[in-house]
Amino acid sequence: GATLHDVLREARPIHLSATGQGWWHSMVQYFASAVTNSDVSVMALLIGLAGALWPSRRKPSPAIVILAIAVLAFCSFISALHLWWYRWFLPVIPPLLALIAIAWSHLTDQFLRTSWPESLVRLGSILLLFLALWPSMKAAVEQLSQARAPFSSSLAREWILQNIPAGSRIFVETYGPQLPYQQYALFGAEDGKICYRVAPNGYLINVPVARVGDITLDDLRLNRVQYVILTDWEERFAMEQRAYAVPLSVYHAVENSATIVHDFASARGPRVRILKLYFPESPRNLRGPQC
Repeated sequence: GATLHDVLREARPIHLSATGQGWWHSMVQYFASAVTNSDVSVMALLIGLAGALWPSRRKPSPAIVILAIAVLAFCSFISALHLWWYRWFLPVIPPLLALIAIAWSHLTDQFLRTSWPESLVRLGSILLLFLALWPSMKAAVEQLSQARAPFSSSLAREWILQNIPAGSRIFVETYGPQLPYQQYALFGAEDGKICYRVAPNGYLINVPVARVGDITLDDLRLNRVQYVILTDWEERFAMEQRAYAVPLSVYHAVENSATIVHDFASARGPRVRILKLYFPESPRNLRGPQC
């Protein structure tokens, strides 16, 4: 249906983020990323594998079999797509953890049937569960702390309002700070051309939509842009340097003609850099088309 159509369209080979390198590589990378992001620990995966391979006289229930098949089928599907996107793996986490919990329970039952003391088995089972959950619990606390921290674009906005004079001419990339129209001359880009942002009726704040890689250094110079606010688009293009050599050359040219006055690299959210451009005197009546 429509969902499958949208997924396949986003997964087309020409997609900017089409970084998948084949079914097997993508599958391994999904599980490796789950461990890196502390959504599932290595210990938890080992428990699940041990529980699945441990021989048992009882056959698994149909519900468990269906759940396991569904998880494998979904992982196979997203691994076959050109677009590797970890967020697509997130629906797998809850059923995967449910299967791991079933495996943990199965292992506990099997050890209780041995000659080992019951108290020792139960203590070991609880310790094993704690070790499996510890990375996720630690990550949850860290993420809660990070979520309380201010966002990079918000910090950049506060810094700009306090340090960049009113009337300055600023080009802002997508995901950058939302600045007031009345205080600055704001520039963006549409259809590969630089344009002067005009406040729509009822709007006081600009929502930036632009990428420096879509224009040229001369566009910035001729429109006397004084500051450029870069987000993480250069990093995205750098993931496919051969395919996006032209946009990357624009970023390099801009950076060579500017000084970084502030870098919000350590804040939450995409990296935001504020660059001040240095150009020789240029025509003073150019603003470019409005958008």
